[in-house]
Amino acid sequence: MNVILYTLDFEPITIVDLPMWMLDHIDKYGGCTVSVKRPITKNFVEQVAIGTVEGPECITIRQAKLKWHDDAIKTILVTEDEELALSLKPEWLPGQRLQVQNYETTIDFLGKALKKELKKNNLDDNL
Repeated sequence: MNVILYTLDFEPITIVDLPMWMLDHIDKYGGCTVSVKRPITKNFVEQVAIGTVEGPECITIRQAKLKWHDDAIKTILVTEDEELALSLKPEWLPGQRLQVQNYETTIDFLGKALKKELKKNNLDDNL
């Protein structure tokens, strides 16, 4: 289910797609911890010290109950880990999906064209 994740100051951070079992867990226990997948870069191994056990970075998502104008109780999801929450895979609103898909298609096309030109001119040593 698509939910909006907020800061503790009630600023929206991102929209994420959380499974129903996780939302049930948050409702039952008041929160949960979610790991954040970071992209592994070429120099990732160089940045991790030898002997270091690197685990996934995690954010804690908690629920807050708000009394709405019609006296209904509404639940919002908040986190203190604002910057790390931006690393979560966003879910796009219906009006944004077509533009995002077009953007991704264009980036993919340009990336392939650039690689092709680099190979054609023998400049692809690091690819």
